[in-house]
Amino acid sequence: MRDVTTAQPLDVTPTPLALLLLGREADPRSERGVECPGDLPSPSDPDLVERARAAKEKLGDKVFVLGHHYQRDEVIQ
Repeated sequence: MRDVTTAQPLDVTPTPLALLLLGREADPRSERGVECPGDLPSPSDPDLVERARAAKEKLGDKVFVLGHHYQRDEVIQ
């Protein structure tokens, strides 16, 4: 028979770096020179999806889309 110990939650206060790495905070100092003017279309905007599909079709094998496992499929399609 195995001896199984149940882990107890630690009473830890997250540091700003930990929250930044988890995507729960922002570091404006690291975003210098980044501009995002105007409103971004919603990620599920059919027009956006169609424009991306058309651009990739036109570029053919000259395009390579990088993505992360946590992104929605429509981002990578």
